[in-house]
Amino acid sequence: LDEPAEHTFENCVCTACGAEILEVKYIDRFWDEENNQLVSAEADIPSNTVEIKKDTTELNGGWYAVCEDVEIEDRIVVKGTTQNPTNIVLLDGFKLDAKAGIEVAEGYVLNIFTQNHDTGEITADLSTGIYYNYHNAAIGGSQNKGGGTITVNGGTVTVTSVGGAGIGGGSDGHGGTITINGGTVIAKTYNEGAGIGGGAYGSSGTITINGGTVKAYTNNDGNGAAAIGSGYGSDDSGTITINGGNIT
Repeated sequence: LDEPAEHTFENCVCTACGAEILEVKYIDRFWDEENNQLVSAEADIPSNTVEIKKDTTELNGGWYAVCEDVEIEDRIVVKGTTQNPTNIVLLDGFKLDAKAGIEVAEGYVLNIFTQNHDTGEITADLSTGIYYNYHNAAIGGSQNKGGGTITVNGGTVTVTSVGGAGIGGGSDGHGGTITINGGTVIAKTYNEGAGIGGGAYGSSGTITINGGTVKAYTNNDGNGAAAIGSGYGSDDSGTITINGGNIT
């Protein structure tokens, strides 16, 4: 199959995947406040969805898909808003390795979805090698920036950070609004940032866990950052709500 100039999706078939012919569906999850339960629903990916490639560094509002294993060297910047969010669908069996992390700063919105087998992945490790960065969240704010609105609906999201949160705020930044509805989230920090929540000196923001498996760790030599919550040096615990899920 020839490589198209820009991948799109037609008739529920991922044209980027050639002979694999994956059905183009994703799983949406949300908390039903009235019935106090997590709801999952299968939906079609929009036909104007664009494939994330190795040279993708900015994600505006709209739909994107990971249709093959992709490594991106530069920090990816999310520009979706509440009115037009950035939506990433992790197709089953494929991984996005965001080497320098994904910036979702305050005011911007990222939603992460997967398919029904829940085997898509995102990884970001800012703790070692040439990608070491003390200040940035692996997914969330960069230095002195609070996190935006980040929702994980599925897949495996594995992040490691230092002074920024694994998911949430950069150093001196609050965690923003973080919701986990499904999938597996593994968040580790090696210094003053929280695993999920605020960066160093940043409050947790608003964290809601409705489902999925959440593994959050800190290895901060007693600096006092939370695994889930605020970074070192913050007196503001923010708001943390746990409605479900498996948390360790």
